[in-house]
Amino acid sequence: MNVLVTGTAGFIGSLLTEQLLREGHAVRGVDCFTPYYDVTTKRANLSVLTGSEHFRLVEADLAELGGLAVGAFAGGRLARRLAQNRRATAPCSAGSATIESSG
Repeated sequence: MNVLVTGTAGFIGSLLTEQLLREGHAVRGVDCFTPYYDVTTKRANLSVLTGSEHFRLVEADLAELGGLAVGAFAGGRLARRLAQNRRATAPCSAGSATIESSG
């Protein structure tokens, strides 16, 4: 299965991505590496993932991608939203969505 994980470089996102890869899924991870979470730590979280041929990292801010985020995930079946803006006044809830593609 093709899976999109946003916030893939964070603690939970990187652990989820690692598990998905172990289960044989192809994962596209999106992260914008904002400075509120140490970028060195985020890069270290990804170090075990970047060697996998089934993992692709997209460094991008979802707020700036808009609808392009779904387009970049053509052929995907499952998305896990773990990206969070800590500066937001309302809490973000993690969720999942099924994405159907005609391609």
